[in-house]
Amino acid sequence: MALDVALGTAGAMGDERCGTEYLLFGAVATATGDMSELCELFALDTARLERSIMALRGHHFDPDPDGHIDPPLSPRAELALHGKSLSGDSRRSAFDLLLGCLNDPRSGAATALRHLGVRLGEIRRLVELGAARLDKSEVASLISVLDRRHEAHYVSWGPGPEAAVARVPSEDVPRLVARS
Repeated sequence: MALDVALGTAGAMGDERCGTEYLLFGAVATATGDMSELCELFALDTARLERSIMALRGHHFDPDPDGHIDPPLSPRAELALHGKSLSGDSRRSAFDLLLGCLNDPRSGAATALRHLGVRLGEIRRLVELGAARLDKSEVASLISVLDRRHEAHYVSWGPGPEAAVARVPSEDVPRLVARS
């Protein structure tokens, strides 16, 4: 299903090859369950990914509104699609596909994610864990540690969020006078 979306999107955008950036797009567009949670965690959606792909393609972008032919897979996309599953079984999940896309830091998927401000090390680690098919409680605890959408994540330097902030008396602060 993700492959069908990837091929269709690459063809509709007029690209001559379906690279890993389109496989990423297909995985996000068809995400369910834990993959959907991962996409939400990193604020990945099809609109943002499409803009990122357009920025990567630059002058190579030639949309084909009159119908398209699915382009062939790029060599990196072939490797991502047909690589071995991290869990060792014959089934390949969306996590396996995404992990294959991120194996090469020069891939279109890695470049698109960096363009969106995603730290490749963080998403790759979560994808590896998803591909290893951890149970729900293990995945939930890992996501809660990395989740920056709420106040559960604090920086490791400076005062904590509950620390009081010292006030500077206003009479000790020099005043600046504007010249006219």
